[in-house]
Amino acid sequence: MTSAELEAVLNGQIVNFAYHSGKIENGNTTYQS
Repeated sequence: MTSAELEAVLNGQIVNFAYHSGKIENGNTTYQS
């Protein structure tokens, strides 16, 4: 995997996290990684 591909994957994860966390309106929701 090239650095560009890795960056794309990380950016995709950030977008997915923002999208899903935005759908959840409960501010007390915690995320376990």
